[in-house]
Amino acid sequence: MFKKFTDKLSRKAKSAVKSGANRAKSKAKSAVRDAAEDAVENFVKNAKKVDKTIKGKVIWDFDTFKSEWEKVASDPVQSVLFFINAAYVYLKDRKTGDAMVTILIPTPYLNKDPSSPSGFRLNPKGDGYLLMHMAEDGNIVKSYMGGTDKNNYEIDEDEFEMHVVGLGVDERSATVIIQSGGKHFNSPVNLKRNNDDQWKLFNISNIATGVRETEDEKYDF
Repeated sequence: MFKKFTDKLSRKAKSAVKSGANRAKSKAKSAVRDAAEDAVENFVKNAKKVDKTIKGKVIWDFDTFKSEWEKVASDPVQSVLFFINAAYVYLKDRKTGDAMVTILIPTPYLNKDPSSPSGFRLNPKGDGYLLMHMAEDGNIVKSYMGGTDKNNYEIDEDEFEMHVVGLGVDERSATVIIQSGGKHFNSPVNLKRNNDDQWKLFNISNIATGVRETEDEKYDF
C-alpha cells in the first residue's frame, strides 16, 4: 500500500516537473520567436523605398537555372527574382521547380533527396507547404511577374517583370519588398547571406498570400 502511494507521488512529481519544463521551453521559444519577429519588423521599417522594375526570362532547365543564379547570387534582389522564376516553374513541373527553390533556401530547412537534381527537396511542412499553396492559385506567383487582376494575370515568359518597392541590406541580412499586381499590400522577403556570398531566402510566407480575383472570376457564376 505504502509503495503504491509513493509510486503515485513519484509519478505526479515527474509529471509536474515535465509539465513545468515544457511550459518553460514553450515560453522560451515564444520569446525567441517574438524577438526575431520584432527584429524583422524593425528591419523592414528601416528599408528604404525604391521603385525598380527587374526583368527576367523564365528558365526551365535546372542546371541552367543554378548556374545563372550563382552568377548573381551576391545580389539579394536577384535571389528573389530567381525564386519567383522557380515558383512559376513549379506550377508546371513540380519536381524541377522544387529543386530550383531548394538552392535558394538554407540547407538546414530542407530534406535530403538523392532523386532530386539538387540533392534536396522542400520540407512539406514548411516552405514546401507554402509553395504547394501558391500552386493551388497560379495567379499568386504570376502577380509578381507582371500579371494583374485587370489583365487576367497574363505574363510574358520571355520578359517578365518584378516590381521592387523597398530594399534594406546590411552585412548579413536583407529585406527585399516586392509589389504584387493582385494585392493591396506589398510583400517583404527576408534573406541572409551565407559564407559563399550567396543570398538565400528565409521567409517566403508573405509572397504566398492570396490575390484578387480577375473580372472574369468575379462574375463566373
